[in-house]
Amino acid sequence: MSRPATGGNGSTRPPTVRIAAEPPARGRPRSVGDLTCDRCHRTDVAKIRVRWPDGAICGICFTTATHTFGTCPDCLEPDRMLPGRNKQGKPICRHCAGITTQLVCARCGREAERFRAGNCARCVVTEDLTALLQPGDNISLHRLIRVLADAERPESIYTYTRGAKTRELLTAIGERRLAIRHDAFDKLARSTAAEHLRALLMHHGMLPQRGPEPLARFERWLSQKLDALPDDSTRTAIERFATWHHLNRLRKRAADPAANLETVTHAAKQEITEAAKLLIWLADTHGVDAASLTQAYVDDYLADGPSTRKHIRNYVRWLNHERSSPSRRLDAPHRDAKSVPMITQTQRIALVRNCLEWERVGISLRVAGLILLLWAHPLNKIVMLRSDHLQQSPTGMT
Repeated sequence: MSRPATGGNGSTRPPTVRIAAEPPARGRPRSVGDLTCDRCHRTDVAKIRVRWPDGAICGICFTTATHTFGTCPDCLEPDRMLPGRNKQGKPICRHCAGITTQLVCARCGREAERFRAGNCARCVVTEDLTALLQPGDNISLHRLIRVLADAERPESIYTYTRGAKTRELLTAIGERRLAIRHDAFDKLARSTAAEHLRALLMHHGMLPQRGPEPLARFERWLSQKLDALPDDSTRTAIERFATWHHLNRLRKRAADPAANLETVTHAAKQEITEAAKLLIWLADTHGVDAASLTQAYVDDYLADGPSTRKHIRNYVRWLNHERSSPSRRLDAPHRDAKSVPMITQTQRIALVRNCLEWERVGISLRVAGLILLLWAHPLNKIVMLRSDHLQQSPTGMT
């Protein structure tokens, strides 16, 4: 008797993806209806955007058509919008297609979808940014408006500037409450909007480059961390450790453009934070400072409290280099976690099969899942992998 077919997955069981939850839809939910688009032939269209000579056009096809530019193959006129279709299905200009829809900006006269009040998206973005930034005779602000309005998809800039945090930042710049300087941005509460605007200003030369951003953020974090520590020997001790052990090492690694500074700065922050907690505990509990730290104090500290206390290990060992007496050397042994495996081997194999077979999920996410499940590679390193790190050969992929 032959073995039952396995479908290549090594088991006659049905794939576990049959009982897995459906992935959430990405982006805005699309409205559905019972109309049909004559261009993409979808039959679940909720609304017909326009009717052209080749039939009913849905919103998606209309947007694609009004963003298609080139030389018209029928009249050979260059640099035209090509919203129509000829008999061969090739994009053609609106005149050759017989399209009468107004597709010219009332303000700048360029062929474009009318975005608001007869104006194209670029003119609308320029108008809105001028109202927010109030450039006056400020050349830098005029340049910022021009850079944003000239983006490949000005509609995206329009959406970006409608965000509450972005409008708050742009308004602050327009009212001259926020200067276009790094020190001014450093004083803001950290937010994605502020860092995105900073990166945009640096990219276009309106703010000077200052090396890797993770290193700059770490330096700002360290300054704030030190200011919050007790104004005694604790602050001085932590400043020496942070500067000579971590900051110097980070600056050397920053010279390598391929270095993963996000992971290194995260580890440095954790070690500095835990070292500060140790010294504060030492002062509050025993009334001594780092110079009087003994192995008994270290053991007492590690015996109680959360497992994060293990991160004092590097600080304790660094203290040994500051001490001249070998008899006073300190150590913080590794702390074994008392845990059990999160999943069984059977469950792990089932998840591996999901990554191999569930094509509804993006290939990059499935590959990341396989790297985690097969080799237990840390997630903070998986997310730093690029496609050129994969090598494909006749014998397989590595």
